[in-house]
Parts: sequence; C-alpha cells; structure tokens
Amino acid sequence: MKLTKEEIDSMGQESEIKAAKWVKEKGKEKDKEVEKEESKKLETLEQKTKRVFLDYKQTLADILDKEAFVEEFPKEWKYHVAVTEKGICMFVVSPEKKLYVRAISPVNEPKYDLTAVYSILESVWVLIEKYNSTRGILNGRARKQV
Repeated sequence: MKLTKEEIDSMGQESEIKAAKWVKEKGKEKDKEVEKEESKKLETLEQKTKRVFLDYKQTLADILDKEAFVEEFPKEWKYHVAVTEKGICMFVVSPEKKLYVRAISPVNEPKYDLTAVYSILESVWVLIEKYNSTRGILNGRARKQV
C-alpha cells in the first residue's frame, strides 16, 4: 500500500481532522486487503473439502506454515508443521531445546479450521511470552500486523 504525497503531507500536518481522514481511509483499505486474503484462504479450503480429506489437511498445514513464517517468531525458536493421520501438528522447540506440540483435528469446515490455525499461532506466542517472562526477558512480540 503506497501513500501519495498528499496523504503523507496531510498525516504530518497540524490539522488532526485532515490527518484523521487519511488514516481512516488507509485503515479501511488495509481491512479490505485482509478480508480479501481471508476469503482466498477460505475459498481454497472450501474447494479442498470436496476432495480427499488428506489434501484438505495438507492445504490447512500449508496455510499454518505460511502464517507461522509471517509471524516472525524469535530466531532462537524453531518450528515444524506436519500432517498426521488425526490432524495437523505444529512442533515448537525452545532455545533450551524443549519440545512443545500444538495440534488440531480439522473438521472439514474451513471457517472453523482456519480459526483453529490462528489459535495455534496465538498459543505459540503465549508459550514464547510465558517462557520469556519466567526468565526475566521483556522483549514483547515482534508480531507482524497483517
């Protein structure tokens, strides 16, 4: 999303009303982009529900893997996403080499399964924050906003 000179100028001006207009507009554009991306994911998953369930699970695992990459977890943390007979697992390894597992069992309903994928990602952030807090590390999330 590229800002025009007029938008940049208005955001930096003293007039809050003028700047607020552009901030709201850019927020709406960003919301539309996120909504469009979510729709594409749901559509892809919806197409897979009509085929072999393993293909559906693999597509869901691919989405989880891509979303985890975008999250930019701290570099000391490693993860791997795998499809199993029962569902999808995300293996997470701490800096001290302790293994944690987060998993879901898809229900072949894209809306619910995509929500479960995001829950796994949130759970990993909670794990990282809990790990850091017990060690006195205060570094907050490096989470990218989509």
